[in-house]
Amino acid sequence: ALLYYLVAYGSMTIGAFAVIAYLDSRERPVEIVDDVAGLSRSHPVVALVMALFMFSLIGIPLTAGFTGKFLIFFGTMSVPGDQAGFYRTLALIGAINAAIGGWYYLRIVAVMYLRSPLQAPTPKRNTPGILTLAICAALTLGLSVPPLSNWLLKATGSAAGIMSETPARGAAAR
Repeated sequence: ALLYYLVAYGSMTIGAFAVIAYLDSRERPVEIVDDVAGLSRSHPVVALVMALFMFSLIGIPLTAGFTGKFLIFFGTMSVPGDQAGFYRTLALIGAINAAIGGWYYLRIVAVMYLRSPLQAPTPKRNTPGILTLAICAALTLGLSVPPLSNWLLKATGSAAGIMSETPARGAAAR
């Protein structure tokens, strides 16, 4: 679960920073939240992609962040033995932390969609930046649903030395 979340978190974090790098310019640096105000009016596709990354970082369903957090939280809740209480406490702390983080991420989305732009950013039209945004967005959405999520679970399980079944097959076998 941890390796899966690291891959998912990496794609959404790189994507969020790629949006900032795409919008940033020498004339108009993007340094604070107010610099993306009104982005939905000036660059609706870039705002939508940034909102996708923010929602995934929160853990909204149908994003890789949700799947990763689901696996982490329920993995910690299912630990048997003497350490179960410790892991359940960690899961509770993680859930509280995710809720607090959600406020910060939703604030960025609210600024992009609900505020008027102070000065519209003029993004550079560079192919590597657009390609990075597209790949990260595809991973953020694709890692949340089978078959890509099952493939990543198998790959991370084999990397960790665990031979596990996919969640769908495990449930059907029981």
